[in-house]
Amino acid sequence: MKRSYPTKPKMTEGGPRGPVTPAERARLAELCAQVDDGVGGMRRMGEALMECRYGPAGADGKLVGCQRLYRETHETFESYVLDRWGLTSARAMETIRTGNRIGAWERAVKALPEPLEMIFGGHCPPNRKSITPLRTERQVKALRSVTVSDVPEVVSRLAAQGLDVPLTAKRIETVARAVAAERGPAAKPKSEPAPVADKIAALAAPFVEAQHEIDALRRTLAALAGTPAGLHLRQKDGKLVSNVARPLHELWQAIKWATPDCVCPSCAGKGCETCHDAGWLPAVLSRAGAVP
Repeated sequence: MKRSYPTKPKMTEGGPRGPVTPAERARLAELCAQVDDGVGGMRRMGEALMECRYGPAGADGKLVGCQRLYRETHETFESYVLDRWGLTSARAMETIRTGNRIGAWERAVKALPEPLEMIFGGHCPPNRKSITPLRTERQVKALRSVTVSDVPEVVSRLAAQGLDVPLTAKRIETVARAVAAERGPAAKPKSEPAPVADKIAALAAPFVEAQHEIDALRRTLAALAGTPAGLHLRQKDGKLVSNVARPLHELWQAIKWATPDCVCPSCAGKGCETCHDAGWLPAVLSRAGAVP
């Protein structure tokens, strides 16, 4: 008797379900080209991915809608970015958050007093060392401990320290951690979603890394199966034997669906019976629409 394997739950997400308009289709093509070209760096890529999913942000960087421009061909953002660019949902969301932080940084620099802005933004006289903001990936990652709304405070404190000191990732991280520690979870407004999103991303990161390790193991075994010594690891078509490939696939799927995915809607992250007092739901529940 052939063994049957469970299929993954059908994914659903909120947002418009109607037909895509010609304007939306054209805008999606522009956004895809923006991501493909990489022009404008991580900020433009993050903004493009965010607009694909949520729509354009307001002048303050906050979301104003939920468009789902990809809905003509894909049901979920996860499936769209995976098929279009080979990105996992976690990686795409991290790119969006990175773009948001860079955007907040640039807006904060523009809001500095004129003398500071000229130097801090990299437009200082030739006889002064320029401090260029967020030109490296390490500088951007140094802001991960703060939310987008706290970035202006980080910029303000860095400016107050003096502009003769190079703007290193270590310096940014030190100030960012100090701001995050002062804010604290209790001092955050209850309506602010960024801290919750950051917490979920941090919880999910080890799961994503575990999936990458399984992918690496799969590639190693596939390469080994292609050698004379790997005779008993490959089938006649050259692929891995099923008793090796299938368990790896099932393990990968099990980790995927166990990954922390969203804040529990029943308790808003406070902990309840639905989420077993964790405050979040795994992907198998959140993406299947198991909880209203």
